[in-house]
Order: sequence, then structure tokens, then C-alpha cells
Amino acid sequence: MKKFILIMLVILAGCNVSDPVQPEPVKGTYRFVEKTEGNLSLVDDAMRVLVYEQFIRDYKLSKDPHYFYRSVTILINKEFALPKDFVPKDLVKADMPLSPRSNYPYMRKDAHDALKAMFEVALDEGFELWFHSGYRSYASQKLLYENYVVRYGQVQADIFSAKPGHSEHQSGLAIDITAPSSEGPFSVFFGDSAEGKWVAKHAHEFGFIVRYPKDKTEITGYMYEPWHLRYVGVELATQLYTSGKVMEELDN
Repeated sequence: MKKFILIMLVILAGCNVSDPVQPEPVKGTYRFVEKTEGNLSLVDDAMRVLVYEQFIRDYKLSKDPHYFYRSVTILINKEFALPKDFVPKDLVKADMPLSPRSNYPYMRKDAHDALKAMFEVALDEGFELWFHSGYRSYASQKLLYENYVVRYGQVQADIFSAKPGHSEHQSGLAIDITAPSSEGPFSVFFGDSAEGKWVAKHAHEFGFIVRYPKDKTEITGYMYEPWHLRYVGVELATQLYTSGKVMEELDN
């Protein structure tokens, strides 16, 4: 009899078992940070680091040095570098018009989707744009930079090429673009073209900035590059566009 009752209890308990409803992650949790990655209105770098450090303590995991560098607002320049082994985990291949000599056709998914949307809107308004270059690994940037140093000397190379680890392209958030009407990739005249002017005016609406403007070379340390876009998300891109600042000036 006792055995029968025990079996019935097990059966009845099993009949009412259902998957528990998973609540939405709340602010201040690791799940929240993961879910809202890239949404600057919900999470910032300070929260991301604090929450992640707590997560590491709670679960006694070895810290992944790549985590902090996933932020779409990460500052990468001549002073701040990415780890040598950093590779974005969400790279996707460019699914949009490519330039004839396009290379390094990968970028992070958020940047890819935003760029594709921008290309489509530009085309609807009569401006054809081409993707030329995206993610470059540390090793690829090292080879590129060293070749430039050999050809032009380090002083000149440092004006238009980043040292390995210091290139935004390694983040998967930087993209070089061009247009059929341009003389080719990496032409300063792209900025004076109808396509270049459209990009300069509208890129922030899709989360991009022209990273190295003509009037900010002393601050960025790089020559004017109207073709080099950096994805930072719509909120920060709009802030930079309306203020006329570059990322290095945000604390000023």
C-alpha cells in the first residue's frame, strides 16, 4: 500500500511539471548585460565591468579578457590597444555590394546589419555605396603596418596606419567604404563626392561615425579618412555628430 501511494504521488507530481517562466533579466545582473550588449541606454562600460566581476566571483570562473572589449563604444587609438589574441565572437561575412578589390570581408553582426541598412537607404536616395574592408586580425595588421614602414618610413606610416593592436579594424567595428564614382578605396576625394557627403550627413542615423575627420587630425593622430567608418551605436554616434567631437574628446 505504501508503495502504491508513493508511486501515485510521483505520477501526480509529474503531471503538474512545466517549464518555469524565465523572467526578464533585471538591471545589475550578468544576464541583463549580456541581453542588452550594445544598447547604451540600458548598460554602460562601468556597469558591464562591475557585473562581470561579480559574475566571476560568484561562479569562480577564470576571467575572459575578451569580455570587456566587446563593447561597441570601446575606445581604440594610438594609446589604447586591444589584446593580441582578441577576435570578435560574432563576425559575419559582408552581405552587401562589394568594391572590386574588397578584402577582409567580415565585421561584427551589429555593425554589419547597420551598414547594410545604411547602404539600402542610400541606394533608395540615389547614392550607391560599396563595402571595401572590415575586420583585420592582429597578425594581418602587423604585416600591413610593417610593410608600410618599410615603404614609407615609420613617421609617415603612423599617420595613416595603426600599429598592431591599435587598429579599430581588429574590433570588427570599423569599416572602409567606397563608391563606384570614387577613384578607388582610400581616396580623400570620397569626402567631396555626393556619396561621401551623404555618408557624413547620415551615418550617425545608423550608428556610425566618420572616425577621422579633416579638422581633428591633431587629436586622433591620423590623417583625414572620409572612407573609414566606426560603429558605436546610434546614441553615441548622434552625440558625436551633433557635438562635432571625436571619441577622444568625450571627457572634455
